[in-house]
Amino acid sequence: MKTILLAASVLALGASVVNAQTRPPEVTVEIEKVTKGLNSLERDYVESNGRKVPKHGLKFDRAKADQALAKVRELKQLRAWENKDGETLFVAKFVELKDGRAQFQKQDGKTASLVLTDLSDEAKARIRMEIRLRADAKKAADAAIKRAKIKKDRAQEAAAWAKVYNDFLGAALDAKNKGDADYSRRH
Repeated sequence: MKTILLAASVLALGASVVNAQTRPPEVTVEIEKVTKGLNSLERDYVESNGRKVPKHGLKFDRAKADQALAKVRELKQLRAWENKDGETLFVAKFVELKDGRAQFQKQDGKTASLVLTDLSDEAKARIRMEIRLRADAKKAADAAIKRAKIKKDRAQEAAAWAKVYNDFLGAALDAKNKGDADYSRRH
């Protein structure tokens, strides 16, 4: 599970690092505002035995912190998308490439679709990079799931062998306690 989360984090981090210059200033300001609020929320708490403990007797609001983090993740995916002439068309996050058309989701929830050839070379490069990052993250997640299944299968097999051993041991002890002559001769 940790590997799946790591793969998703790599995807999000890679996409934000690659595209940080194309983020519109107003989105960057919004990210900073939410992050600042999250940091102030974090400053009011200290780590104690792996748990958040309030400094001033307040209760840690995990839901509020999770909402702020989700909003930052969403905002970091927004980019300004340009046409061949370098004109900004809109601010949105890339969703998918389907049938030669790039699908986008704007901040207000509306969707947009453009033919890939209408986008600037930089925008096409960003889309290719994001597709590669997603593929790598999916590959890492699939590998983590496969490893987890193997561990689960091994654990089940070990449990089955333990049961067989315990059954055998129990039968042997029963035979010994009953004074089974065959058991005494064998052991």
